[in-house]
Amino acid sequence: MIANKLKGMIIKEEGDGGIFRKAPHMTWDNFFSGDEIMDHLGKMGFGATMTCRRDRLPSGVAKHYFHHEKGAVDQRNKAARFINPITAVKNVPPSGEDSGYTRVHSSMQSTGSMNFSTAGAINADGLYILERSRGIAPNKYVWGIECSDARQLYLGSYGQIDTIDSLIARCNIQYRC
Repeated sequence: MIANKLKGMIIKEEGDGGIFRKAPHMTWDNFFSGDEIMDHLGKMGFGATMTCRRDRLPSGVAKHYFHHEKGAVDQRNKAARFINPITAVKNVPPSGEDSGYTRVHSSMQSTGSMNFSTAGAINADGLYILERSRGIAPNKYVWGIECSDARQLYLGSYGQIDTIDSLIARCNIQYRC
């Protein structure tokens, strides 16, 4: 329903009252994940990124090809964190009123299994190490964390929602969405 409302706010021609030059990218929680919603958003021309629940992995691909088990933090899982993510890519051509889009599902191992689904957001995915640091001068501590394009896009945009939720909780402001 939100996507339908937002679609009406996209500028089709100058002066039509729209506020977006193109369909915006949205980041959602895994509550909304699944093939149906990703395809719906892709056909409407929106970009979307969300975590994917273990029971809603992309259909048509056997579950054992993805990371889907709750994993204990052991040496095997720690080593698996630095293996490239499993990436499934599906290009959907435009059809009639529907926009063409690319669906990418990225499955990787971190402290547990992580699955990210995107529509119209990225074209591929790969693993790299992101440098993190804490402290100053002699007490500075530097380490690396495993990351991928899908994970960084999700964390970079969904973190804003967490920040807003935290600020609202501290101010004791009530809201409904």
